[in-house]
Amino acid sequence: MIRDCRPQDGPDIAPLLTQLGYPTSPEQATRRVHQWAADPERHLLVAHVEQTVAGLAALCLIPLIHRDQPLARLVALVVDDRHRGTEIGHALLDRAEQLARQSGCDEMEITSNRGRDRAHRFYRSHGYDDWCEQSARFRKHLSGTR
Repeated sequence: MIRDCRPQDGPDIAPLLTQLGYPTSPEQATRRVHQWAADPERHLLVAHVEQTVAGLAALCLIPLIHRDQPLARLVALVVDDRHRGTEIGHALLDRAEQLARQSGCDEMEITSNRGRDRAHRFYRSHGYDDWCEQSARFRKHLSGTR
C-alpha cells in the first residue's frame, strides 16, 4: 500500500535513508517529515507492507521561470533491502508520476548517484533517459564543510 508519510513514520524511514547512503537518525527523519508535510510542493510517500515501512519516495514540484508547467523531481527512491526485487519500487514510482501529472507537470526527472547501476536500469525500464550528456549539473557546498 502506498500512502503519504506521517511524522510517526520517521523512525521507520531513518534506516531507509541510511541504506540509500545518507545516515539519518530517527529524530532527524521525524523532523524532516514535518518539514516536508508543511510544503504543498513536496510529497513524501511510503510503501507500507505487513505493518512496516518498506520503501520511500520523495517528490518535489519545482516552479520554473522559463515554462508554465512545474518540473517534478524525484529526489529519493529507496526500497528496504529485504523488499527489493518486489513491486514496491514500481508502485512508488507510479504513484509519484501520478502526483506529478495531477500537479500539472509534464516532465519528471530523477536524481541518482552515478554508482547506482541497478537503480539506473530500473529507471530506464520505466522509460527514463539519462540526459546528462545534454545538461550539466553543478554543486557547491555553501557551509564551507563537507
